[in-house]
Amino acid sequence: MVIAGMSTLTIPMVSLSLNLFVATIGTRIILPFLISFIPFAYVSGALNLSREIFLWALLASLILVAARIFLGKDTGFRLQLDHKQKIIISLVTGSVLGLLAGIVGIGGGVYLVPLIIMLNLGAQKEATVAGVVSLLGLISRLQFNSIDLLEYTPLIVSVVLGGFLGSYIDSFKYSAKTM
Repeated sequence: MVIAGMSTLTIPMVSLSLNLFVATIGTRIILPFLISFIPFAYVSGALNLSREIFLWALLASLILVAARIFLGKDTGFRLQLDHKQKIIISLVTGSVLGLLAGIVGIGGGVYLVPLIIMLNLGAQKEATVAGVVSLLGLISRLQFNSIDLLEYTPLIVSVVLGGFLGSYIDSFKYSAKTM
């Protein structure tokens, strides 16, 4: 969307909308992350940062996600934490990641899924619904900024169809390891 020249106000709203459509297809919600993630995503969605700050935050988050995908293959590493430690880590990381997600418009699932798995809070399929927190970032952005999401109907339709297709393939065709 940056390459296509979309405005920095539009990009987070469109990507939060798209992520919301896909994330609602998921399974159950991971509560400890959501308790802190949601308000921080909402508050940071109200920020109107300069294009330069937005692009640097977006670049940093995409580099972290790419590094996790390409360098962080599942090594089987899992933290062994007690219930209280899991809650504390969930609240702190939920806050930081909610702030980042609300600023750049990348849904929480991208950040939270690896943490949920690493903290033994759920499996990958259970963790993917964490992206539903995009709703609060989107609501905040729509409340404080105005764009016409109808202009992006083809993109929204494509993402919804891709989300359903991906969920179907993940659920019925291939194992998690293959995916």
